[in-house]
Amino acid sequence: MMNFELPPSGVYDYVPRARIRWGQAAGAAMREEISDTDRVFILTTASLVTKTPVISDLQAGLGAQCVGLFHNVSEHTPFGDVVAAAHAIRDTHADIILSVGGGSIIDAAKAVIICLRENIDTVEALSARIGQVSEGPGGPRHICLPTTLSGAEHTEFAGGINPVTGTKELLGGTHICPHTVILDPNIAIHTPEALWLSTAIRSVDHAIEGICAPDSSPLIQAEALGALALFAKSLRRTKQAPDDIAARLESMHAVWLATASIGRVMHGASHGLGYLLGALGGVPHGVTSCVFLPAVLDWNLSFTSDKQKQIAAALGAENMSASDAVRRLVDDLGLPGTLSAVGADDALKQQISEYALAHPVVLANPRPITSSQDVYEIMALAS
Repeated sequence: MMNFELPPSGVYDYVPRARIRWGQAAGAAMREEISDTDRVFILTTASLVTKTPVISDLQAGLGAQCVGLFHNVSEHTPFGDVVAAAHAIRDTHADIILSVGGGSIIDAAKAVIICLRENIDTVEALSARIGQVSEGPGGPRHICLPTTLSGAEHTEFAGGINPVTGTKELLGGTHICPHTVILDPNIAIHTPEALWLSTAIRSVDHAIEGICAPDSSPLIQAEALGALALFAKSLRRTKQAPDDIAARLESMHAVWLATASIGRVMHGASHGLGYLLGALGGVPHGVTSCVFLPAVLDWNLSFTSDKQKQIAAALGAENMSASDAVRRLVDDLGLPGTLSAVGADDALKQQISEYALAHPVVLANPRPITSSQDVYEIMALAS
C-alpha cells in the first residue's frame, strides 16, 4: 500500500494536450490527425534523415502536404538553431509542426512556436523571453513523434542554450506542448541504445524528484511510482532484447507517467546539478541523471527516508536503498554512473559549485543546499 506524504493544500494544473496515440504506425496515426488541406513542416534530426527511413516514409505518406523539413538542431537546443528553424517554417505558412526526435527537437518545436507567435526573429529577442510565459493559442499546431524517453513531449516548457550565459534556460508558453503525441516504438528501434536508455534515466529522475518534492501531490506520487515499476522491468528487457517492441512501448508509457511532476513542482539537486553538468561539461542530460540521482538520494536520505523506501520498492528492490536501486539499474543498463566516468575534472567541479548556489532548481532541493561544501559533498558521492 502506498502512503503518500502530502502538503496540506495545493493546486495541480494539467498540460493542455488533446491526446496521446499508441498502437498505430506513425504514418497511419498522422493521417488521422490532419485534414486534407493541412500543411505539415517536419522538424527532426540529421541522423533520422540520413541514417533511417523514418523521415522519408513520413514524407511519402504526407505527399504534397509536407511543405518543408529542417534538421539542423544541435544537442541541448541552442537558441540560434531555434531562430533558424523559425525562419524556415515561417516562410512555408505551415499549419502543423511535426517534431520527430528526442528532447532537443521537441523543445526546439515548442520554442519555434513561441517565435512564430510573437514574431521573434533574433537570438537576442528570444533570450529576452526567458522567465516569461508566452500566452496562446497562436502559431502552428504541434504534433510529436518522440524517439527517446526524455519526456519533453508531455510538457509546455522548452529548454535551450542561451548564448549570453552559456547555460540551459527555460522558455514557457501555453499551447506549445504537442497537441497530439504519437507513441510508435517501431520508430524507436533506430534510436542508439545508449541514448534510449540514458534518456529513460532522465525520466526516472523526473519521477523520483517529483515524489520527493515537498509540494508533491497524490497524482504525481501515484503516477511516478507506477512509472518506476514499468521502467525497472521494461528497460532491462530492452537491454537484453533491443527488438522487443512491447518493452519499448512500456517505457514510453512510463515516461508519460513520470512527467506528471514537470512544471508542477520544483525538482531538486539531481536536476539542478545535472543542468550545470550538461551545459558546462557537455554531458547529455540523461547521463547527468545517471551520475547525480543516486548521489542526491544519498545526500537527501535524512529528509526523504519514507519516500525513498517507496521508491526502492517500486524499482523492485525493497531490500536496498533507493540510491543503490538506481545505481543497480544504471549499471544493468551499461551506463556511466560517476563524475569520473563522464570526464568531470576539478575545474568543472569548481564551476558547478559556483553556479549551483545561484541555481533555483538546486536551491529547491528537499534538504537545503546552502554552501559550496554541500555541493562538494554531493559531488563526492557521485565520484
